[in-house]
Amino acid sequence: MLFHQRKAAFEAWPSPIESLAGVFKSIWAIFLGIAFWQNGEELMSGLMLFFGILLFYYLFIMLDASLVKRVRLLMKVKPIPYITNLETLIFFLILMSYITFI
Repeated sequence: MLFHQRKAAFEAWPSPIESLAGVFKSIWAIFLGIAFWQNGEELMSGLMLFFGILLFYYLFIMLDASLVKRVRLLMKVKPIPYITNLETLIFFLILMSYITFI
């Protein structure tokens, strides 16, 4: 794959549906954080609430991709596919390690 083809593939990433999936994942992480806190597991609760903070990032991306008239504040938030994929990988690795080892 040529460089400009690879670059074009990453520029097409911020679809509202993928951002909506990130919003749902962040809301799920917030509820998991609350559940872990009620069970007395502060470390897992803190990790899940950290991932829940990314709700605002995904909301900004989703609104920027779906609004007809662009807003200046939302134009400053750029989706970075590497960061999003790394965040998703770490999120599910933490949950899988919790299920496996505890």
